[in-house]
Amino acid sequence: MQPMPSDFSLRYEWREGSLPPPHHYEYEIHVSRGGEGRIVFWPDYPMHDPPVWTETFEVEAEALRGLHAMIVEKGLLRQTWAEVDDDPVGSSLESVQIVADGQRFVVPYLIKEPETVRGVYEAVKSLVPAAIWTKLMSRREQYALDHPA
Repeated sequence: MQPMPSDFSLRYEWREGSLPPPHHYEYEIHVSRGGEGRIVFWPDYPMHDPPVWTETFEVEAEALRGLHAMIVEKGLLRQTWAEVDDDPVGSSLESVQIVADGQRFVVPYLIKEPETVRGVYEAVKSLVPAAIWTKLMSRREQYALDHPA
């Protein structure tokens, strides 16, 4: 197994599909090599200036090593990706930016081989503790009730 670089970190981004406010939401998950995790959550389109909720968490070293190994195994540390020509209207979007060995690697939102990254995306999301997900989704539901379209 390839050792994890000392500068390893990532930022995963997820955006809900095109929905009328306040049903759209977005979040980013940040993870550093030291095991520091952070999720930043917008309960509406950022351009509508909604509140921004941030939660921090710790990532166990074994989980982080496993995530790094999966990233290497799936070939995400590359600079080029075949991108989709047509933007699928209304679907959610995912992307990840990875820093490793002084380089920045970006998996674009719309690639022709999404199955390559699907497991990595699920692994990143699973690093966020269930209690944090529950808290954020509950706050999002309340936000939608308090801000009807």
